[in-house]
Amino acid sequence: MLKARRFALKLAVTFDDKAVKLWDAKTGELKDTLIGHTGQVNCVAFSPDGATLASASDDETVTLWNAGTGEMKFEITEIEAPVKAIAFSPDRRTLASAGDETVSLWDANTARLLRVLRGHTGPVRSVAFSPDGATLASASDDATVRLWSVQTGDLKLSLAKHHGPVNSVAFAPSGKILASGSDDKTINIWDVETGKLQRSLKGHEIAVYSVSFSPLGGILASGSGSNGLIFWDPQSGELKQIVSRLTVPQRNH
Repeated sequence: MLKARRFALKLAVTFDDKAVKLWDAKTGELKDTLIGHTGQVNCVAFSPDGATLASASDDETVTLWNAGTGEMKFEITEIEAPVKAIAFSPDRRTLASAGDETVSLWDANTARLLRVLRGHTGPVRSVAFSPDGATLASASDDATVRLWSVQTGDLKLSLAKHHGPVNSVAFAPSGKILASGSDDKTINIWDVETGKLQRSLKGHEIAVYSVSFSPLGGILASGSGSNGLIFWDPQSGELKQIVSRLTVPQRNH
């Protein structure tokens, strides 16, 4: 079963079981199959320049690949839990990974562990860097979103208005607001500086699994397993369009 898809430049990436596949996004041709994980692959992330692909797995590793050649660069193996979330910093130098109650920050060029962020009381489901790379957001089963200083590892803010596990977080391109999607069927919009909840968007019938802003920040997309993908105006909270209705299995937490 196809689990997810990410795009970088002219490549599309899918992962299914233990393999990661690279496709020509224009023609649909399979370009390469990346073999190396021994457990279920849970997520992938491209570096901002599209040159490196990271994949994370239940085998408690993160693997970095050359996206152009498909060659493995190195593996990060100093991990003690299945990895459920990864993200590159905007400058490509830092990689965040999470799966248990902590978030680890790694040097993306050497695989050196930089620091571990501790504070969540449930597994972390999603991580995202702010556009300036100074702040990391983490979303957890403990129903909170936490904002951390990337440089020091200090906790900046804990955002606690959801009523269920938080599955996804995304910064707006401006870096001023953050969106979070939860099992409570809502998307919350937060002021990043103050931590104030600006508005809560309601329209999904079951858990919200993914949130993402458009490149200019004028549209917020949210995805769930009930009514598929919804487009919102993040400033007004207006539901703009339900673009598809999909049937996908619910994830077991």
